Amino acid sequence: MTEALSSIIGLFLNEEGDELSNLEYAVADALMEVEPARRVSLLRGEWEKLKSKPLMVQTALLSTQPDATALTREAFETAQNPSALLRYFATSALFIDGKRNISTLEQMRNLIPYLKFFDDDEIETLWQICTKNGWQDFRSQHLESRIRKISKRITCLPGDVVDTSDLNRALTASNGVLVNLHRWFERPQRDGFPRDKVFAALLLWLTENRQDKAMRICAEIVSSECARSEFLLFETAALGISQDSALIEAVRFSVFHRSLV
Repeated sequence: MTEALSSIIGLFLNEEGDELSNLEYAVADALMEVEPARRVSLLRGEWEKLKSKPLMVQTALLSTQPDATALTREAFETAQNPSALLRYFATSALFIDGKRNISTLEQMRNLIPYLKFFDDDEIETLWQICTKNGWQDFRSQHLESRIRKISKRITCLPGDVVDTSDLNRALTASNGVLVNLHRWFERPQRDGFPRDKVFAALLLWLTENRQDKAMRICAEIVSSECARSEFLLFETAALGISQDSALIEAVRFSVFHRSLV
């Protein structure tokens, strides 16, 4: 396999143009299938030409051997535009099901010297990767300070509050005007908010807007997304606001038939 791959690398190097090609993607994926030491050897043999190719540098970056670290360092030190070498790196690592995923904390640590070259969107994607894998310490030490400087970030950081503006829009919307609340409870959790904090924000919003329409909005969210234990908290809050027992029982029925917890 490695002999064939070496030949394919030669074909890839003869391609013209700076855009990422299907062949470059194929070579990068194939290299990640090769035993690590052999992979680094293949890269090193043509590194003078490969070090300007984003996916080849990213392949070296995902390899944790000392020789790979040296190759990566050389690529960034000699690049005219280091940021271009990281194009789509984090997005591919999170969303594309392949061999170029970041699967270990050691791989994530490889990125530390080059974090300054990632754009804001990619930094937020790296945060998502850390959240997904439970690497909270790395996230806090190496990403949080950068993310706090992003003016329109989507990432939730300690001290942030859950955005209830969609609930407010739904509450004040005229008849016939629809506000998208689909998966409202899930959305903040995808951004990093703890589940209990999102639910607390929902109940707080309900107690601050003691109206029948606010009850119906919360009832819809609880019915479709919340667990039995959360319904019980909703029920306690709702009974202090409304005597619409039929609505509360309808929510109970939905939750208890949808969820076992």
